[in-house]
Amino acid sequence: MRRFWDGLERRRARRYEAQLPARLNGIMVYSSGTEDSAGGNLLRVSCLTRDISRTGLSLVVPVEKLDARFLPRESCLMLVMLELPEGGVALEAAPMHYKIVEEDEGRLYHLGAGITKISEADRTRYLEYLDSLG
Repeated sequence: MRRFWDGLERRRARRYEAQLPARLNGIMVYSSGTEDSAGGNLLRVSCLTRDISRTGLSLVVPVEKLDARFLPRESCLMLVMLELPEGGVALEAAPMHYKIVEEDEGRLYHLGAGITKISEADRTRYLEYLDSLG
């Protein structure tokens, strides 16, 4: 598996810088047969997007708000609420990679995720917003 920091471009869609308020509802669901299959972790975090595209988004999350031991992991599902100017959009995303960075605001995760599910109405609103940026 290639990591995002290896310098290779793997993006399938153009990225747009967009600092949108977002609420991350992450559900770590563990598959049966693992040592932690008895349950999962639920977290709710207010964060911002760093950039967005047709196929994914990058979130900026304070380190103290997220335990990234389980990221990226196939059994992690992230429910993301984006606040677009035209209204909220809900989507499901799978974490693909993360990186800890030091910024003025402190230690942050840059968390990249691929969109896995979005309703048709929300997809239309989301794509219209992307088109307005390009």
